[in-house]
Amino acid sequence: MNSLLSDRRSARKYGTIPIYYIYGFHKKIRLESSVSGFSELAGRIIDEGRTYLHYDRLYTLWQALEGVTRESIVIEIGTYKGGSARFLHDSLRLLGKSNHLYVCDTFKGHPVVEESVDGEHKVNEDFSDVSLEEVEAYLSKCVNLEIVVGNIMETASKIPDQSIGFMHIDVDVYPATRFCLECFCPRLINGGVVVIDDYGFLTCKGAKIAVDEYVSAHPEFRFFHLTTGQAVLVRWSNSSTKE
Repeated sequence: MNSLLSDRRSARKYGTIPIYYIYGFHKKIRLESSVSGFSELAGRIIDEGRTYLHYDRLYTLWQALEGVTRESIVIEIGTYKGGSARFLHDSLRLLGKSNHLYVCDTFKGHPVVEESVDGEHKVNEDFSDVSLEEVEAYLSKCVNLEIVVGNIMETASKIPDQSIGFMHIDVDVYPATRFCLECFCPRLINGGVVVIDDYGFLTCKGAKIAVDEYVSAHPEFRFFHLTTGQAVLVRWSNSSTKE
C-alpha cells in the first residue's frame, strides 16, 4: 500500500506512469496479436509506414466501423500518405461491408490555419511532403473508394448528400476541423461515430477548441475523450436543440 501511494505521488509530481496502470499487463488483450482480423490488418498497415496511427488508435477506428450500416457512406478528411484510408477500406471489407469511402486531402499541407490557436502549424508546410500520384497508386486496388483532392472547405460539395455512418477527421487545425463538424455531422446517422484524431494533443489546440465548441452547441452528440488522444462523438438523437 505504501508503495502504491508513493507511485501515485510520483505520478502527480513528475508526470510518470504509476505502477497500477501497468501491473498485470501480461493479462491484458494484446491488440497487435489477439484481435481476430484487426491485428493482422493493423500490423500490415503499420509496417507499410504510411500512417502515424498505431494499434491503439487504429483499434478505435475498427470498433467504430463495426457499427456502420450498409446504407451509409464513410468519410476520411486528412489522409496524408493514405495509410489510414487503406486501413478503413480493408477493415470495411473484413467486416463484410461495402460502404463507399471518400478520402479527402489537399496533399499539399494545410490550406488555412487559425494562427491564434493553431500554434506552429503553417500553411502549405506541415504534411506537404506527400505525392498525390503516390497515394493514388497505393490506393489503386481499393474498391468503392474515391479520392477528393483539395481544401475540404471548397470540395465538400463533391461528396454526395447521403447519410454518413462514420467519419474520421485528422486535420490538426481549427478551421478545417470546425468546418467538417458543421458540414457533415448533421448527416450522421443515429449511432454514427466521428473520430477526431488530434483532440488530446498539445500541438493541436485548435482542433480541441473546434470540437469543444461544437459539442457545447449540439447536445445530440455524446462526447468521449480517449486516452489515445482521440475524441469520439456518437450521435444518439436527431434533436439539434438544447433542452
